[in-house]
Amino acid sequence: MPKRKKKEPTHRIPFDVWINSQLSIARHYGAATINGKHYVFDPAQTKKPNADGKFKPDLITFD
Repeated sequence: MPKRKKKEPTHRIPFDVWINSQLSIARHYGAATINGKHYVFDPAQTKKPNADGKFKPDLITFD
């Protein structure tokens, strides 16, 4: 079986931007859909904390 090609995100919203916007609802549900775009937490940033010991993942979309 051939390996599936990993999808690259088409849009990234940094944590410091989305946490102070309408997209902040994603922190409660793990994702948000705005204007037909589905945003999820960047899985690479949810596995390890940043320098200050906190998890601050960007939101990404594959649309």
